[in-house]
Amino acid sequence: MATKVAKSETQHLLDENDMKPMLVDINSVLQWKNNTNTHDKKSLEKLAAGIKKHGQWRPAVVWRGDRQIRIGNGMHLAMRDILGYKKIWVIYKDFQNAAEADLAGTFDNKAGEWSERDEDKLRDLFAREDVIALSGQSRKQLEEFSGFTEAEIRGIFLEPDFDRIEKIGADNVDLLSTIKITCKPTDKKEIVETLSQWFGASGFEGLEIK
Repeated sequence: MATKVAKSETQHLLDENDMKPMLVDINSVLQWKNNTNTHDKKSLEKLAAGIKKHGQWRPAVVWRGDRQIRIGNGMHLAMRDILGYKKIWVIYKDFQNAAEADLAGTFDNKAGEWSERDEDKLRDLFAREDVIALSGQSRKQLEEFSGFTEAEIRGIFLEPDFDRIEKIGADNVDLLSTIKITCKPTDKKEIVETLSQWFGASGFEGLEIK
């Protein structure tokens, strides 16, 4: 069934046929053959770990015209190929043709690049007592719940990676590095104090912060 290129707000909000999730056989919907994103094994394993923790948190979006998934291909692969699930929640969309369906999927892929992280809020989140209790004080568990790697979490908390530092030091005894950080003038004092403590605790010598 063809639809107009531009829908009204009422149609978007109240189109029951488009917006009703359905639980279907996971093999009854297909991977998008022209997907502009790719999924390697490592990324699928991360998705699978998150699905095991949270369940399927959003339905895949499928064009009814060809049964190909336009949004949620990685989730579909992780559920089918890694977790061995037999069912998946989907929403069938009546795009007017393959061009609109493909561009909708491409738009969703691109939209994921537009947001920025608020690391202050991430620090507050990861330091919350209920989050710590949920993850059992395990960074590996926190990685599976949040999607952030242990290295990324260390970076958010400005924690030194001693194993990596020791390896770099062993391989480069006389290593000299320059790091340039651009920040707001009002944040400079706090950043200098934090970096001084961090580098000092990490065993760096001859540190000069301007």
